[in-house]
Amino acid sequence: MRRMRFPKGAALALASACGLCSGLVCTFDPGVPNEPSIPTTRVALDEATANITITRSAGSSSASVSATITASSGRVVDLASDQAISVNGKDLAGPDNSSGDYSTTVTAGDEYTIRVTEPTRGVETTVVDAVDFSVTSPANGATASLAGFSMMWSNDDPNYQVVVEVSQTLFDDANVRKFGPFDDTGEITFTQSDLRAFGQGASLKIIITKTSSQAIDGVAAGTVEVNFSKSVSVTPGP
Repeated sequence: MRRMRFPKGAALALASACGLCSGLVCTFDPGVPNEPSIPTTRVALDEATANITITRSAGSSSASVSATITASSGRVVDLASDQAISVNGKDLAGPDNSSGDYSTTVTAGDEYTIRVTEPTRGVETTVVDAVDFSVTSPANGATASLAGFSMMWSNDDPNYQVVVEVSQTLFDDANVRKFGPFDDTGEITFTQSDLRAFGQGASLKIIITKTSSQAIDGVAAGTVEVNFSKSVSVTPGP
């Protein structure tokens, strides 16, 4: 028995003609495997909105980059061969078939250079500084009171935003609390009420993430956000 495959678009016609397919088993092609499942469009980049997020954790020599590029219609922009947005010389790859996001990975550095290449305008460049800081108190492995304690870090900047995540797994019970975002003042004070979900007997992991934000040149709108995270573990005490 011979099997024949037909494009998906021919399904209705074939359904009505199945009586004519004597000796054949008709199967329908579901479509091109890598065909995007989201609608895309092409526009000049100075008419698009681009939002880029650069994320790095302490101890990592690389930073992950994710981005969305959209037209005024809300559709994802599919970059033409002569268009590009790059970070530190690496072009964003995409869009992803399911999410529509672009991405790449770059070597971590003191700054990140974003270049927008649009054939109708040339190349426009934005340079953003990397975010860096150190946790000054409490030290990793120190004891912190569940009645309340303060956490401090260096290089505070009121132009940055901070999110602090506290987590603990105790007797197979996982608890997570997030604080922020708030302006970077270089410290946060946890009250007894803030810490009521946690107990003694397992360490608390505290992750501090600082974020800077800056507009991107060469696009109609959009920002580049640089995120940097550091963590410490403390022993909860009374």
